Amino acid sequence: MGSLWGPYGVSYGVGVHLWVCPIATVSASVRMSAQVVNRNFSPELENPKSPQYIQFSIDFQDKMKELYRNVSGYEGVEILSLREGSVVVTYDVLLRVEAGNSAPSALEDRLEDLRKATATNCSGVTSELCFNGSYTTVSNYSIQPLDPALCNALVPPSLIGWYSPIPAPSGVLCVSRCHPQSERPFPCTHGACAVSSDGPHCDCSDRSSYWYLDSSCSSRVNKWGLALGLPLAAICVIATGCGAALVKARRQRRADRAGGARRDLHQPTECGARQGPPPTASILRPPLKIDPKTAPKRPQIRPPPPPNDPINQ
Repeated sequence: MGSLWGPYGVSYGVGVHLWVCPIATVSASVRMSAQVVNRNFSPELENPKSPQYIQFSIDFQDKMKELYRNVSGYEGVEILSLREGSVVVTYDVLLRVEAGNSAPSALEDRLEDLRKATATNCSGVTSELCFNGSYTTVSNYSIQPLDPALCNALVPPSLIGWYSPIPAPSGVLCVSRCHPQSERPFPCTHGACAVSSDGPHCDCSDRSSYWYLDSSCSSRVNKWGLALGLPLAAICVIATGCGAALVKARRQRRADRAGGARRDLHQPTECGARQGPPPTASILRPPLKIDPKTAPKRPQIRPPPPPNDPINQ
């Protein structure tokens, strides 16, 4: 895979999809608490708009600027609250740290410097703020996400908005969606991803052999396979239809032959007699019942007497 170097640019596939920003910083904050021992708390210090609160805030920021002057990336402090205990200050230290995967460790290295800075002891009468060094604590810290506008100074004007920063072991990478490390990689299955003024798109490969059905080149149809498959599919459909028609015709002929044979059994012959068994109705006709009392009696016929019978002499 070839690469193209511009002003910190590296190419992957078609177009430049990775821009290296080796010098970049991000905002960070450290939540801390400190105790000022040479000031007394008053109710006015609870009101951020009171003259007492405003003057204390100025004195505190000036003192922190002096104490944190050797802390790398120091940008100031922001007071969050004041409470009683001489004066207990909860505040955020604002810093700039190197962007990248090493940002958390770089910030942790500065926490001890922030704690030690308030360990100075005041002696005698002084107008400066004095701290209880053993009271100073760090509760938590945070690092702000990378600003998307960081990449706008690196990429060409026509591609602004299509690159986003991601942390790297050294510095920051500005990547497009065509890059595999992007938070939302652009899908491009069979082709090369490219970035233009309209955004990322997929240039599908081998269009002479395939039809592509979507913009990510993931669904495609082989032209040669379709050209051969359609005639074969038509032949299969026709053969199946002909076979079904032939089977149906054979069954119809068998049914016609069976029906003709049944009709011939009940047709009258030339002599008027029926062939085969009598109709079903005559078989099922019930027998005639005759009452012996009302039935006519048959005449009894005597046999002739024998020749030597005296009656005949």
